[in-house]
Amino acid sequence: MKDKPLNLYRRHVKDCSAGHPKGFRSTEGEERRRAWKKCHCPISASGTLKRKFGRRSTGETDWDAARTKAASWQDWDQQSPPPSSPSPSTSPRKSASQIEQAAEAYRAEHESAGSAFRTKQGFATLNNHFKAFCEERGYMLLAQLTDMVIQDFRSSLKVNVNSQNTYMKRLHAFFVYCIARKWITTNPATNLFTIGNRRQRNAIEPERVPFTDAELERIFSACHRYDHINDRPRKWKGVDVAVFINLAIYSGLRISDLCVFDARRLRKDGGLTVRTTKSGKPVDVWLPSWLQDQIRERARIHGPHIFGVSSSSRADQLTKMWWKRCRALFTLCGPWSTAPTPHRLRHTTARILLQKGFTCADVAMVLGNTETVVRKHYAAWVPERQARLTTMFQEAFGSRPAPSNVVRIG
Repeated sequence: MKDKPLNLYRRHVKDCSAGHPKGFRSTEGEERRRAWKKCHCPISASGTLKRKFGRRSTGETDWDAARTKAASWQDWDQQSPPPSSPSPSTSPRKSASQIEQAAEAYRAEHESAGSAFRTKQGFATLNNHFKAFCEERGYMLLAQLTDMVIQDFRSSLKVNVNSQNTYMKRLHAFFVYCIARKWITTNPATNLFTIGNRRQRNAIEPERVPFTDAELERIFSACHRYDHINDRPRKWKGVDVAVFINLAIYSGLRISDLCVFDARRLRKDGGLTVRTTKSGKPVDVWLPSWLQDQIRERARIHGPHIFGVSSSSRADQLTKMWWKRCRALFTLCGPWSTAPTPHRLRHTTARILLQKGFTCADVAMVLGNTETVVRKHYAAWVPERQARLTTMFQEAFGSRPAPSNVVRIG
């Protein structure tokens, strides 16, 4: 298979006459812009020769001369020209590509802006996949990332369609950042973000399955056996997990918010005001007196953070620990028709409130969601909705006589 033409780029040195930063890379297209400041830094080439990827300085400062020299190379093992600078730190092979530099700048922007940990973690995951993709194919410059390249990247992802959509959203945001910095002029992920953001034809929206009252009884009964799992001492006993589950059901909080729960938020009248991390909106609930007593007793023993504070302040580490504890408890309950997860406790809160006759707007306020989301995921648990549909069909078809040519069975 014939090798593709090598990719040319100018790698700017420390004493660039135009003042470009050391290690910065520019393409021939970028330097054609009217506002571009010209310099005489050396031009390098990267790509694949005889199925082997490599990078090398051409030793030329003119694009045509560099292109001619790179076209004459047969492989990367032939004698290379002397480096443009004797300093090892300025070697193209040891410096980051323009794509990596842009990704690092984008990450630093999130750090300085105080973005949520999940946001930063999501981009880090994307960056790992995208970096490996670019290195495998020899892409080093942002200008090389066309819409076809991004399409190839999406096709290379070994995840489902919904996860691919999430990757494209994050990648689109990254390119928006690059356009704002005038590193590129167009967003190569736009088409995949708008048109390509699709669902599989046979994809089924996962059903939100709350715990039934009988399943809750099984869970709390298993708390007595939690202390003896693997016959090893545990700091957190079954009673601790039981309080955790009760607070999750009676408050509707997400697991990540429960892990960092502060007992000082509990008022004397039993009211609880918590600002959820995800929505940023205050959630006002009331807790039963017996649960209030348990919280205050735990605060006396463990301090205001009644579910412990890890040596790491990252909420994801605390969430993982309590997720494992809940999963260990669920395992003691025997087989399940639907896989039990801690997040089903939040669905249980919605189920109980809706079955008691609360409106979707009220439940949405408690859960920190929108009314549309509650109707979409918990419509089956809205009794007035089911009654209204039944009445509607009775009024529409109840008085209509059977057709004269109806075929009777039996």
